Amino acid sequence: MEFEFRTDLRGTRIFYSDIDTWLLTKQGKVFHDTLEDWVAFRRTTKIAAEGWTKYRFADTQDLEQYVDYTLLMNPKFDQHPAIQKILAETKDRPGAFGAAMENLATPLVEELRRNQPKASATGGTHG
Repeated sequence: MEFEFRTDLRGTRIFYSDIDTWLLTKQGKVFHDTLEDWVAFRRTTKIAAEGWTKYRFADTQDLEQYVDYTLLMNPKFDQHPAIQKILAETKDRPGAFGAAMENLATPLVEELRRNQPKASATGGTHG
């Protein structure tokens, strides 16, 4: 019996290259202005894998939003009470987290960007 060690990510159910391409298209050079492409790709896949580990996200849209917010907005965005509510409401519903995050209220997005969540924030509507 011979083992096969893959290096091409075939057979994975998470499409890391789609997430990386989406992030680069959305953010451009803001995303990795000084990084080599492979370094940025590894960082993207690491964060996406974290999204799967913590929340079992397997849907590409869910992972795109998770990577976007973790990498470019606030690495602890998921600790905010409004985001915790979204996570609870969208659990086990592929694509629902991504859709909810795309529709976050502007004040909540700005609060997450400032990295200063309010303990009693409700975040308004999210979808």
